Amino acid sequence: MIQAARSGKQNIAEGVAASSTNAETEIRLVNVAKASLKELLTDFEDYLRTRHLTQWEPKGKEITWLRNFARDHADSAPYLAIAEQRNDEVVANMAIALLKQEDYLLFRQLAALEKQYKESGDIRGRMKPAAKAAAAKNRDAAMKEAANHGVKCPKCGETMVDGTTSKDGVLDYKWRCAKCGVEVKTNPLDMALVRRERRRKVMAVKRDFGY
Repeated sequence: MIQAARSGKQNIAEGVAASSTNAETEIRLVNVAKASLKELLTDFEDYLRTRHLTQWEPKGKEITWLRNFARDHADSAPYLAIAEQRNDEVVANMAIALLKQEDYLLFRQLAALEKQYKESGDIRGRMKPAAKAAAAKNRDAAMKEAANHGVKCPKCGETMVDGTTSKDGVLDYKWRCAKCGVEVKTNPLDMALVRRERRRKVMAVKRDFGY
């Protein structure tokens, strides 16, 4: 009984904590809480039956009074004060009445949660378009950075391009800035290494982002 009571309370608290981000988890936890409190309700009914004690009538004066009392008292202290002055039959009946009321309230909460989920989904579903847009932005930025890998212009900082020229069959290896025209001498080995590293970075971006 103690475990069922703790489980009911804890799963309600965890469901509330998850409500802002994950509707599926909230619904699942509230369902678990409802099942735990239903188990506790059955335990109290069994307590009365096995001891040949009387269970209150659903529309009896005792339950009517308790429901009216519960509307204005959400804290546990008043109920504990009453329980200390009553016998086990009354305490068990109070617990049964309150648990049935809790079961009804959780039923209504679950119905509202399931309706809301069907209509709008949880925050993860609502965030999918934004997440996709952010992923595309990150991918494009990574690809641009990879494609721009190379020797930087000492004047403007732009990535330089292959500016190799040929004169009388002799290649003059150099990098050239397309923006400001600055040229930097190089050699075929260094140029090949830069190109290879650029290709490697581009391929890595494609792999990471599933191109």
